[in-house]
Amino acid sequence: MVANPKQDPQQDRMPMYMTVEEYLGYDRASDEKHEYYDGEVVALAGGKIAHNSLAGAMYFQLREQLGHRSPCRVYNSDTRVQITKKCYVYPDVVVSCDISDHQDDNDILCSPRLVVEVLSPSTEKKDRGKKLDLYRAHPCVHEYVLVNTRFQLVEVYRRMENGSWTHHTYGEGSVIELASLDLYVPVDALYEGLRIPPMPDDEGLVLPDAPVDGRQEGVQSDY
Repeated sequence: MVANPKQDPQQDRMPMYMTVEEYLGYDRASDEKHEYYDGEVVALAGGKIAHNSLAGAMYFQLREQLGHRSPCRVYNSDTRVQITKKCYVYPDVVVSCDISDHQDDNDILCSPRLVVEVLSPSTEKKDRGKKLDLYRAHPCVHEYVLVNTRFQLVEVYRRMENGSWTHHTYGEGSVIELASLDLYVPVDALYEGLRIPPMPDDEGLVLPDAPVDGRQEGVQSDY
């Protein structure tokens, strides 16, 4: 049964519950974007200036470096990505190297190679927890990138050949390695023009629900 949108703006942000087919029809007809987690439909709010600037800068860096000859293409936050049969999300930036994802009439990307999420207070817990687990369980995802909006800090979770995942951090003045695409992005190029301070030396980096290493062959998803 398709849930009807509420008239109260506050209630519009409350989860709705639908089948996959109902969700896709609802999302395609809506002016807003919605993510889908095993029946739960969550409306996405617009990002703040810093969030949008960081996402745009990462998109620009990847698009410029990949060029038009690469089989890989970069997509912005308007791209719906299927993570499992019962999970659809809208990453801030995503790269696919699968030609089947590049069809002009396609509106669902199924083979993400690199995923970027810009952190915000309202989404950080999910980005570090539920989404991290989902992306690591997806066989096509090789790197998951988190861009911080409080400090000049970028984290990269990287799948290794033996199936394990490693965690890397990059701060002011350093260069981000994106091994899955053989690309390098300067941290300063992302944060240029923003009043976001460097990571303080005494600031502890807390990563809730985010294991750093370990084999992921047994990772399971409920979605």
